[in-house]
Amino acid sequence: RLAHVAARRKRRGGVPWGDTGHFGWPGRSDAMPTYDLAGVHVEFPYEAYDCQLEYMRAVIRALDHGDNALLESPTGTGKTLCLLCAALAWRRKRQQEVTEARTSWEKQAEPGAPALAAGVPRIWYSSRTHSQLKQVIQELKKTSYRPWSVVLGSREHFCIHTSVSRHSGARQNARCKRARDENHCPPYMNLRKGQGNRVNTSLMDIEEIVAACRGQNICPFYKCREDAKEADLLLLPYDYLINPQTRESLQVGLQNSILVFDEGHNIERSCEEVASFDLRAVDIGGAITELDDAFDILEQGLCACEEALGDVTAEQLMTQINMLKRNILALEDSIHAERLQRDPTAERTMMRSQGSHILNIFGRGSTKGEGITAKDAKRISTVVRKVIAALTFSLDSTASGGLHLDKLQSLLAVIFKPEPAELDKNYQVLIYEDASDESKRGTKRKAVDFFGDMTAARGKDEKPKTLALWCFSCSVTMQQLEKLGVHSIIITSGTLSPLDGTVESFGVPFPVILQNSHVIDTRKQLWGGILPTGPEGFVLDASFAQRNEPAYIRDLGQVVQKLSACVPDGLLLAFNSYSQKESVLKAWRQSGLYDQIARHKPVFDEPRGNMEMQAMLEGYNRALEKGPQLGGPIGGAVLAAVCRGKLCEGIDFTDRQCRMVILVGIPYPSRRDLRVIMKQSFLDHRGAEGEGRAWYCREAIRAVNQTLGRVIRHSRDYGAVLLCDARYAKDGRLAPVARGLSAWMLPRIGVFSTFEAALEGCRFFFGTTDSVGAGAPVPEKPVAQTGGGHSALDSTSSVGAPGAGRATKAEAASAGPRAARKSTPQARGTPLSTLGALWKARQGNTPPMSTSAAQPSSLCSPQQREQQEQQMQSQHKQRQPPEQQQPLGQVIKGSMDASTASSLAAGATSTNVAAPTVGRQAPPVGISASEFLHSAAAGVASVTAPLPGAAAPVAVAAVCAAQSAGRTGKRARPPPAQPPPPPPISAAAAQWLKRAEGLVPRMELDRVREQISRMEEKADEVVASGSDTAAVSLDAALLCVAESLLPEFCFDTPPEERERDARVRDFAGLLPKLLRPLWRTKVDTLLRERGSSRSIW
Repeated sequence: RLAHVAARRKRRGGVPWGDTGHFGWPGRSDAMPTYDLAGVHVEFPYEAYDCQLEYMRAVIRALDHGDNALLESPTGTGKTLCLLCAALAWRRKRQQEVTEARTSWEKQAEPGAPALAAGVPRIWYSSRTHSQLKQVIQELKKTSYRPWSVVLGSREHFCIHTSVSRHSGARQNARCKRARDENHCPPYMNLRKGQGNRVNTSLMDIEEIVAACRGQNICPFYKCREDAKEADLLLLPYDYLINPQTRESLQVGLQNSILVFDEGHNIERSCEEVASFDLRAVDIGGAITELDDAFDILEQGLCACEEALGDVTAEQLMTQINMLKRNILALEDSIHAERLQRDPTAERTMMRSQGSHILNIFGRGSTKGEGITAKDAKRISTVVRKVIAALTFSLDSTASGGLHLDKLQSLLAVIFKPEPAELDKNYQVLIYEDASDESKRGTKRKAVDFFGDMTAARGKDEKPKTLALWCFSCSVTMQQLEKLGVHSIIITSGTLSPLDGTVESFGVPFPVILQNSHVIDTRKQLWGGILPTGPEGFVLDASFAQRNEPAYIRDLGQVVQKLSACVPDGLLLAFNSYSQKESVLKAWRQSGLYDQIARHKPVFDEPRGNMEMQAMLEGYNRALEKGPQLGGPIGGAVLAAVCRGKLCEGIDFTDRQCRMVILVGIPYPSRRDLRVIMKQSFLDHRGAEGEGRAWYCREAIRAVNQTLGRVIRHSRDYGAVLLCDARYAKDGRLAPVARGLSAWMLPRIGVFSTFEAALEGCRFFFGTTDSVGAGAPVPEKPVAQTGGGHSALDSTSSVGAPGAGRATKAEAASAGPRAARKSTPQARGTPLSTLGALWKARQGNTPPMSTSAAQPSSLCSPQQREQQEQQMQSQHKQRQPPEQQQPLGQVIKGSMDASTASSLAAGATSTNVAAPTVGRQAPPVGISASEFLHSAAAGVASVTAPLPGAAAPVAVAAVCAAQSAGRTGKRARPPPAQPPPPPPISAAAAQWLKRAEGLVPRMELDRVREQISRMEEKADEVVASGSDTAAVSLDAALLCVAESLLPEFCFDTPPEERERDARVRDFAGLLPKLLRPLWRTKVDTLLRERGSSRSIW
């Protein structure tokens, strides 16, 4: 029994150990697996994979030595959980050491005592968005660690004041201050009265914190700020850490802290953007308008200075406003005084210079006023705060709320903080003409009049100018964090590759670097390759010069059309940009290719807006629920998306939501983007020639890895990737740009010499691996290559497709016999060679050969097939008398009638899969059709099993029909599909099945019906005789029904979830009263093993 449980845990990728508490986390830490990693005892809620242990070792190694770490681990390997467990376990050990050192003179004399004297480091866990931090909190709840944690955010996320919460930005901050100063914020007043201890923010995400504080009428924003001063684990978006102003506003020091940047593949760009700014003409005009508005409010006495302005009088502030206005006018004159020239590289009229030139522009001044220098920054910051307070004092004030002045204040901090030498090293100054209409707008009449006067002096046709100071090195931010005395910086992501050049760009050392492996068996669960040409032989090249060629667009459409006919479930079609996606889809609509694709799968287009996105995703998920139809399409849907977009980076596609990713082109950054041009020029000028190009390629391949990573999301997932562009390949091998693919995926990526080879390999993969994870036959080398195709790591081997070399004997033998799952008795996707092996085992009492090692007939030459058939004929003629022999074709056809008719009724068609073609009919063999019928139900069905959301099964009769067609040259007649009568069940069970039809797929419903029939038979036997054999069969049947009713990955709406729970409860009524508690125990055990807190009863 224990061995059976352990095997099931291993198949499921591990399940939580120990009892679970009310919140769904294990209640006893001593029941969890504990691993000794470098002297640190790490409690992990699952049986850890080797790659997870290696990841945790790397974390502990970095923390032990106070080093920085750069850790790449593929999506689905549980890196967030590993990072939390390793860091918190190390912190627990350090806490014990610090406590011992404070009470022991001997410990204080040891060499490591100075490090212990610094105390226990706090952990700052950051990610890109609050939705990702919510997932971190959920992972933390699975562990045995209970640190004091708190989530930090802005007022926009936390404010519950009925009036203040309607605003945002500087206006919201000013209104919040006024409400607090006037004691008009009850939540804040309750917090100040000491009632904040009524809310515990630990182990809560931001939504739970707001709900809890709202219930107690406590201000969530200031409650979290207070808790942050003492918390052990702080969770926040990483912009809060890398932005100096936001970081300082937290009023929490980073000294001796551990900084974690999860999803850190965008950290380089984020660090550069935080240290950069753009000052447009509309910003200058808006700032002057806000100063004028504030001056009018003060002049008319509409603002009570003692409430909004503090110790500053209205007259004093009005004087400072006039001075600041003259400073801004002088800044605009200084910008227009710069001479602009036509830049041939950027194809724009512009001026660019070293970073320190920004100090000259701001400090130059003009006849209208003095320039702005470093000594003026503090004065201007004070005036801006007072002006914003005046603007937001009354509800009828201007709508801008000091937005432009706040921006001016922020950019002054960027300019005057670095030294001039640092500005020259990491920054560039640009002034360029802005032809956009937005820059010509004025927010009020005063700003328009002001620009009108300036235009008259300079010329009416002069275009607005934008002043930019751009940082091109993330080392600026990273070095600032290092100077704050942090303990370690850990950057982790699933797609940090390629790491060449990434470490140098950070500007701080990273002694610990890890490129982790995957938890999946890539030989069995991943298929992929590079497709240089389309079905008509046209080179697939999505470069700017070729992507609008009609022949290219037509061939690309045929690739998508043919693959959508054989790939089950969801297909993600990723383009380089929105413009490319829209132009290609438009051309397909005009040519009719779009309709041809839609016949197999409906096409959903990624919108640009957030509102349309949600509606589109709901339609996409509804389309995925429609399975294959008899004589119709294979089912699923196509999702056309954009690299670096929300779908390719921000959405988690699991299981059937993405079975294949087709990547169109190479997503290089836009060559017309001025920032991209300047970055390349900056890197080439600062370093060696070619650094700019290396960065350009690195950004592209990182976007490729991020997009391709959508296909595998957990240990039992499987899928395919196809890169449709000839630039990924060179001379039949991987091009240099393709060698930057993620290390776990790279061995499975080869080069296809023809589209037919790729299509055959794809059909073979999905035709035989639709039950991966449940014992399905899978090819050892799924990558199909022909001719000059080569693997990325073995340039001499080619595998998998007709005309190519096949898997080695060692690889075939390594697969071993497949594990049979008794709870999923349905044969799907069994090739002819597998049926032949089972038939031989039935006749000769020999074990069936491994289906992983068996080669389908389509991969054998005619001579090899003839030799195999002759060998089979001679062996079986010796065992059986001639009068009992029967053709293999009839045997297989009989098995199809018994075991695959229900699959055909559920939508499997022979047109959606590749049927192996054989040249000769199988010899007579000695087995009756009725005997093999029993073999198909008891043997073949136990070998293969469906995975939720798997591909459409291969009909064995269709394979035989394809055999006949290949032999005679005529079109095969479709075999008569006469489904056998359904197994007998009671009237109550039939009524229950009818109510469950909308919740369970049709193929799964047939499986449930079979298990109910077996359950009713065995239940009576158990009650009558107490047979152990019947009890085991009953237990397996109940488990099968429970897994079908409660799939591990479900996309139910709330009403559907309630309906599903009702069906689960009603199912107990089909059992005798004595056995009904057994059903509830089985369901509870299944949910507990999955770590689910779902409540059904």
